Amino acid sequence: MLSICSKEEFEDCVKTTRLNKKRYVVVKFGAEWCGPCQNIAPAFARLAKQYKKYAQFVNVDIEEAMDNDWTEVGAVKRIPHFQFIAVTTHDKTDHCSTSDEHELENKLKSLLHILE
Repeated sequence: MLSICSKEEFEDCVKTTRLNKKRYVVVKFGAEWCGPCQNIAPAFARLAKQYKKYAQFVNVDIEEAMDNDWTEVGAVKRIPHFQFIAVTTHDKTDHCSTSDEHELENKLKSLLHILE
């Protein structure tokens, strides 16, 4: 799992993920001070291991990202927030704001099932 804090690092991640034949980049937007973000972190790490052949999982600290002028991060209204990016089209396929690991896993399973 990667930790990134700039748009350039994100673009590099998408390119590398595409080269590695994975379908998605799953981005978790959070903050160090956010309790729900810390609570979901172990589940996010477990999902990253479980679905590593399908997706690259990435952590983004919103404060660091804002410091690096990654303006899209400003659109995140609630954390933890997850985005699912299809690497072939570079489009945000889906998103959710949740600290419930079952909701997150169900969203991920549903998304992967669409393309399997």
